[in-house]
Amino acid sequence: MEQGKADRYDAVVNWLKKVKAAYIQLGQKAEWSAYRSKLETAYGRKRKLMELFKELNK
Repeated sequence: MEQGKADRYDAVVNWLKKVKAAYIQLGQKAEWSAYRSKLETAYGRKRKLMELFKELNK
C-alpha cells in the first residue's frame, strides 16, 4: 500500500477480507475495528484504496 501501486489495491483488499474473517472467527471484532481504523488513518489519502475499503463492511 505504501508504494502507491493502485493496481495492487484489489489484492490488498482481498487479503484484508481474510484478515477480517480471522479476527471475527477469533472473537476479536474490536481489535479488527481498531486495526482497520489505523489503516484508514494511515492511508486515508489514497482515494481508490478507501473506495475499495468499503467492501470490508460487507
